[in-house]
Amino acid sequence: TRLNPRNRREPYKDKNFFDRMGWGCLPRTIFRIINGRLFDATYEMIDVETALAFARDSGPELVVKPAIDSGSGSRVQFLDQAQLASFLPANLHAHSDWIIQRPIIQHEVMAGLNASSVNTLRVVTIRVGTEISVLSSFAKVGTRGARVDNVSAGNIAVGIEDDGRLRQCGYDFAFRRSTSHPDHGYAYDDVVIPSYHSVLQTCMRLHRRVPDLDLLSWDVAVDRDGAPIVIEVNIRRQDVNITQICNGPVFSPYIDAVLARHKWLMIPGIGAIDAQADMAPETVKTAAKAPQPQSEKWEPRRAA
Repeated sequence: TRLNPRNRREPYKDKNFFDRMGWGCLPRTIFRIINGRLFDATYEMIDVETALAFARDSGPELVVKPAIDSGSGSRVQFLDQAQLASFLPANLHAHSDWIIQRPIIQHEVMAGLNASSVNTLRVVTIRVGTEISVLSSFAKVGTRGARVDNVSAGNIAVGIEDDGRLRQCGYDFAFRRSTSHPDHGYAYDDVVIPSYHSVLQTCMRLHRRVPDLDLLSWDVAVDRDGAPIVIEVNIRRQDVNITQICNGPVFSPYIDAVLARHKWLMIPGIGAIDAQADMAPETVKTAAKAPQPQSEKWEPRRAA
């Protein structure tokens, strides 16, 4: 809540609106379902027959994602034409939101990590003052047969060095460590991510276009030509534990600036609480707006 106010998050949680932000580095959208109605890639309303015709012109398999709440690869589907024709009638109802896209053909180096999944980079960016910086990055690497690369789905996270080389150790969701891929055998630190600095620059550039949120985690693929492709931006659940096990304390350069953003109040029976936290009662949030006696302020201290 210190970095991403709760009432500012909603517009950025719907993948169907990413194209309207002018980002220009997204997977190619074929059509959309927005609140149960069909729209083409440019938000013109279409019918089922037109949607299926677009799909037939786009290849044998399409990626179908929930536009909202698709964290950890939840409910992402890979459908052929017949499956898509069955999927549409069942999902044209109120509060149904989906985005249908062409699959990404990834760079050969990224495909070499695991061919069955699009293996992406998680890049965490932060705004401090007027500057956007990269806090941390790691690669998400699929295991044999996986179609998604999410660590919570049984895959691997590996930190990335400043020069784009993978670090020596990777970790699964239970924080079990390995130095080589469990299925394919290559050593992680033999791999250098293609276009790595271009990916970082892309994430920082896009974050500058999100003026009301200060901590974002981007999932970025690298296509066969080396161009960054932004799969999604994460706002609430940002896998901080995975980030830190790969690369160490995520906020270490900026911890004082982050902690100083809101007042801390001492609540009897609870202890120190961020007055603007989602869990804080409204009475606490109201009290935080008033001047606080010195005795009720809590100042974070560094460990000795």
